[in-house]
This record gives sequence, C-alpha cells and structure tokens, in this order.
Amino acid sequence: MKQIMIFILLVTFCSCATKIPLAEKVRAANDYVAGIDANNDLETTRVNGVLTDVSGVTDTGQYVLEYYYNTHNNLFRIKNIETTDKVVVENFYFKNKQLIFITSETASASLKKLYISKGKIINESEVDAAYGKILLNKAKMFQKDFKKISK
Repeated sequence: MKQIMIFILLVTFCSCATKIPLAEKVRAANDYVAGIDANNDLETTRVNGVLTDVSGVTDTGQYVLEYYYNTHNNLFRIKNIETTDKVVVENFYFKNKQLIFITSETASASLKKLYISKGKIINESEVDAAYGKILLNKAKMFQKDFKKISK
C-alpha cells in the first residue's frame, strides 16, 4: 500500500508542470526580439514581387520580403513590406524554428503585436482575431518559402 501511495504522489508531482506566467513569456519574447533586431551578423535575402487582386490579373501593389538568418540557415526574422495605397510593415520572429512574435504597423494605425506559443496566440495588442489569423497564415507561408530558397 505504501508503494502505491508513493507512486501516486510521484505521478501527481511530476504531472504538475511548472507554468511560466504570461508576463514572463512576454518579457522573454521582447528581450529575444531586441537581440535579433540588434544582431548585425545575420545574413539577409531579399525577395521582391507584385501584389495582385484575388483573380491574379490586376496589379494592386508590390511587396518586399527580407529573410534574416545565420550561416546555418536558422531563420530568425522575416520582414514583409507591402505597398498599395498604404504601406504595411510586418515582422515575424522565430526561435528554434517556431514563430514567437509578430508586429504589424502602418503610418495611420498603432503598432499591432502578437505573442505566439506553440502556434497559438497567447497575447495580443491592437489585433482582432481575423487579422491575427491572417498574420499566422502569412508566417507559415513565408517560413515555407524560406525553406525552399535556403536549400
């Protein structure tokens, strides 16, 4: 009986994983992003293209993608600049191949921020659910494109 109680206590103790408070995750992401932004040793690849309407016929603007990575092709940041009747600048930050943070900014709107953990939004600022989903999908698409061009 004593062995069963010890086993139950051990399983209960081990299954109660320590949770990191949200404020600490946000602070850690901000510190990591600041380090990436300050890192002048990262390599950069730039891709330019044309934005079209849904049918793919009419040009509506242009985009510039900048991929920031190290010599081992580890992706750290993607900067997307879309120019139509307005300019939108989006930044996607990665740590260990996982998206952790997104910003989106225009001249007429405040900075939008998304904090990501395990593919899910854990905190946001100035971002509605629909736009958050668009940004997550863009990050996945851009990350796939990087894998193709970095081979």
